Amino acid sequence: MFIAIDIGGTNTRIGASWSGRDFFVTEKFKTPPTFKEGVRSILKRIKCLQGDRKLHRVAVAVPGRLPLKKDALLHFANLPGWGKPPLAQTLSNALGTKVLVVNDADAAGLGEATRGAGRGYDIVAYLTLSTGVGGARIHHGEIDGSAHGFEPGHQILIPSGRRWTCKQRGCFEAYASGTAFYKTYGVRAEDCKNKKIWARHAQVVGWGLINTIILWSPDIVIIGGGLAQAGPLLFKPLRAYVRANLKIFTPPKIVPAKLGDQAGLYGGLKLLS
Repeated sequence: MFIAIDIGGTNTRIGASWSGRDFFVTEKFKTPPTFKEGVRSILKRIKCLQGDRKLHRVAVAVPGRLPLKKDALLHFANLPGWGKPPLAQTLSNALGTKVLVVNDADAAGLGEATRGAGRGYDIVAYLTLSTGVGGARIHHGEIDGSAHGFEPGHQILIPSGRRWTCKQRGCFEAYASGTAFYKTYGVRAEDCKNKKIWARHAQVVGWGLINTIILWSPDIVIIGGGLAQAGPLLFKPLRAYVRANLKIFTPPKIVPAKLGDQAGLYGGLKLLS
């Protein structure tokens, strides 16, 4: 049996698979506020799913930057009570099997590239517009990694702009995320139907997206996260803005994600297959 886990700032998801390709069950529960409680909840659910069956491998998607060793977390801003735990080692010791830890945006991007909106494309750029802004570049069905991963949400757009949780000023996340949406317009993105607000926000998203496209040169851009649920309110003006302002080469397709909140689970499962 294979297990994929996606630990989010609000919810944690677990999927179990026999084949390593599809899940026979997925579960979701509120992410506990501390590492100790989180591990206890994860292990309890895995043991229930496993029964007396052999557990082959486990993949865990986590928010934040990862060191080369990909064990301790360098930064887990949405869950300060988790600190910098040796997550892979702790789970591996408890389960008696190998545990792979991966950045959540990388996992979601890989899931979308191989099982979702990016199937059939060689180079996929994935951006998630949610509480924060994350992203991943998938090249021929594999995560394009680096020493610390990619953080497109923290590119600087306005050097003298808002100071954000990353300690930088004027980063993409400070203006394009769901948190920034509420801070700027005084309304939650999921409640907003005002086309003028969305047109303005699409332009802001377009600033960072054009930079990302130029740097990553993707065949397709997939946008996930809560803001993508706005549908045409976001995507119609966003596509128009990118077409009008990206002059270096022909803009790639810009589409919403297909796998929803299970993209990270599918990406984790792909890494185990």
